[in-house]
Amino acid sequence: MQIDAAITATALIAQVSILAIMCIGSFLIALDQREALGAGFIILALTLLTIVPLMLTSGYSAFWTPRFGGSPEIGIHHSTSMVLMFVLDILALSLFVWKTGGSLNSPFQAIYFLLPALAIFLREPKSRLFLYFALVTISFSLLMPLVHKHSWYNSSVRIHRVAYWFVAVACFALAMYIGYITRLSS
Repeated sequence: MQIDAAITATALIAQVSILAIMCIGSFLIALDQREALGAGFIILALTLLTIVPLMLTSGYSAFWTPRFGGSPEIGIHHSTSMVLMFVLDILALSLFVWKTGGSLNSPFQAIYFLLPALAIFLREPKSRLFLYFALVTISFSLLMPLVHKHSWYNSSVRIHRVAYWFVAVACFALAMYIGYITRLSS
């Protein structure tokens, strides 16, 4: 139970960081746009659909539910919230990559390669690692030849290149951080 709670806490850090990376990347792209990107709704939905289940996992909720008069036995199974988080991240990421020019051009494509690495650090079982790998590979491959006419992203715009750089470096930093803190707990 303690191990699940520690992994869930680390998953929460990772998920909030991924959401922040997507939000900042979208914001940087939006600086050059005259219209809203629609990214806010996607990020809000992803936040609610991933953070809430992580907070409600049985191991993690045991720490905070008694403070609010609830039973520490309530909660979602740890594995359910983790698979939900990763699958929804991959689906939302696929939408972001599609809206920003496909796998070749999107500043968000770096997140594709972050997610399976985070799954390894978060001790996901081998079968789910293969599921995440397959979903990322399929999405990345299907969106590779795509050149979206109405893409949010234009690599010739300086701030868009800054968004690309930010997302890539932030993903690398997040992978290093999560790898480091999970190594400490081993």
